[in-house]
Amino acid sequence: MNKRVCVIFYHRVNELLFDQHHLCVSPVNFEQHMRYLKKNYNILRFEEDWQDTDRDSVVVTFDDGYLDNYENAIPILNELEIPATIFVSSSCLKGNMEFWWDELETILLLDDIPEVFCLNDKEYGCRWGTKTLGERMNCYKAMRRMMMNLTNYEKRCDWMNQLWEWSGYTRHTRMQNQTITETICKDISDMKNITIGCHTVSHPALGSLGWDDQMWEIKESKKYLEKLTGKKVETLSYPLGSYNEDTFRVCSEAGIKKAGTIVRKLWDPNSSPYEIPRFCIQNWNFWQFKEELEKTFQM
Repeated sequence: MNKRVCVIFYHRVNELLFDQHHLCVSPVNFEQHMRYLKKNYNILRFEEDWQDTDRDSVVVTFDDGYLDNYENAIPILNELEIPATIFVSSSCLKGNMEFWWDELETILLLDDIPEVFCLNDKEYGCRWGTKTLGERMNCYKAMRRMMMNLTNYEKRCDWMNQLWEWSGYTRHTRMQNQTITETICKDISDMKNITIGCHTVSHPALGSLGWDDQMWEIKESKKYLEKLTGKKVETLSYPLGSYNEDTFRVCSEAGIKKAGTIVRKLWDPNSSPYEIPRFCIQNWNFWQFKEELEKTFQM
């Protein structure tokens, strides 16, 4: 029998009024997804060797490390005894922080901000109007794209500091976007069904970075998480699905054994361990989830 493994991934298990990037799956839908998987599929761990799999199997993973994974998803996973891996961006574990894309959104949705923002950068300096909601959204999309593809950790921090200073507000976090803390991450790592994996330090597009920056993002994240949890961390998922040939060599040198992409297809026993396909789950009801999963198994 063909060994068919479908790796799925979530970002958030929550209900938000404003979810422009469609990262959230409601707790009700998530529980229905998990109950369906428990009843119908063999469920494997991401870090396991799947070579001997003789049944259609599913692997459950999460990207980023939002607090709602701990509050809303893990209780369901533990109740159903479903294993899962949470790939954590380690820079946000200090507590009371947002991921950079959420923080960018926070700043540009504040009331009474100045009507023009000028980014001070020798290479990428630019000017945006920020008076209307449309102008703010244009600034947000442009800054997000630039932060995603044109910056390393230091430059992104500099740009964010510029934005906060320009806004006139004290840096703060929206409760709905909080991430897990070091204490919670340690607690999660001690759970029987949950594994912690790397998602880099600061969630960059690795494929746009040079060797040194990629090595720092992956190796430092791995070292930090291992020290925090007291366990080996040998798996990674690529932020934004971005990687290149250097990334594979960095992973090998850093001690990463398996890495997940965002390509929707089934796992092939002959594929590279650094190109594990994964299928992003949307906020589908039971029937939509069932249909989409069945489509994937037919690929």
